[in-house]
Amino acid sequence: MNRRIFSALVAFVIPSLLGCHAPPRPTLPIEDASRALGLHASLRTHVAAVSTVARVEQRGRQGRIRGTVWGLIALPDRLRFDVMTSLGPVATLTSDGELFALLDQREGRYFEGPACARNVARFLGVAIEATEVATLLVGGVPFEADERATIATIAGGYDVELPRRDGLVRVRLQIREGDEARPPEEQHLRLSRLEVRHADGRVRLVITYDDYRVVADPEDTSETPHGIAMPFVVRIDDRDSDAELLVRFTEITINGETVDDAFHQRPPSGMSLEEADCD
Repeated sequence: MNRRIFSALVAFVIPSLLGCHAPPRPTLPIEDASRALGLHASLRTHVAAVSTVARVEQRGRQGRIRGTVWGLIALPDRLRFDVMTSLGPVATLTSDGELFALLDQREGRYFEGPACARNVARFLGVAIEATEVATLLVGGVPFEADERATIATIAGGYDVELPRRDGLVRVRLQIREGDEARPPEEQHLRLSRLEVRHADGRVRLVITYDDYRVVADPEDTSETPHGIAMPFVVRIDDRDSDAELLVRFTEITINGETVDDAFHQRPPSGMSLEEADCD
């Protein structure tokens, strides 16, 4: 038998014999999109800052780039990323939510400009507004539901659609295993997929989240601290730019100390400032 045909049969038959079952649907479903997003956000209300270490892989028009990135995020919109080598950082991006700065020591260049998607792409390779990057990278949803928003119950959770003036955002929220029969206020919701579409229906951006792990919250002083579930694998597919970003976190720390200076830069002595526009 042709090897490809045999492999295809094995891939189809074996899961059927083992019995692949979809996760159960919530039996007491959330029926309002705003409430679903609110319940999801409520699990992260104590998260003010996140520091990370990650292995990052970019794929774009310049080929593939891999490296280790140290991150510092102060929600909702301040961020700092340092590309690290054994000799120290070789590139640093900072944003205070309004001003973007990028220092590329490998090329001896320093950029400043508005914190727009195009400027973020200079570093991350994918175009996301700086005010959204911080929330998206840690599994949050930086979009709100209005009266047009809809919610549908699916196997394992919910699909939420958020119409926007310039298109549509689709959000998939999964419930924690074992929460299927719990009332809405006791369901732990985790973001598994977020899709942004243009007004004409074309997909602009797809972000998926995997490998959720519970991270200790030092500010939780209760007798039985529960921690906060954070995604340790984030994949970003920028369809407009034909670029992908894979982030595999190796360390995530919640609510460590941050200082405002961490989110600002100045050009090193002897290096000129280059304006980074958004057009």
